[in-house]
Amino acid sequence: MVYLVYLVYKHRAPGIETKKTKETKETQLEGLVVDAELLKILACPLDKAPVKLEGDRIVCTRCGRRYPVRDGIPVMLVDEAEMPTK
Repeated sequence: MVYLVYLVYKHRAPGIETKKTKETKETQLEGLVVDAELLKILACPLDKAPVKLEGDRIVCTRCGRRYPVRDGIPVMLVDEAEMPTK
């Protein structure tokens, strides 16, 4: 848990100039930095499926719910998620 909090805090500052590389293992999308290690351990809170980063949202690979990222921090709350469009 402490490691998860550290990863979120470490990458929450907006405007960090990084690119996705093998060395940094970070993904930047329009000022949003999400650590690749963090994405590996995050899961959908509803069905516990893995998630992936699509645009500025974290998307569940099973149910398709789209979770927002605010100030570089993933908001993994079911009430905050957008339902998938079909």
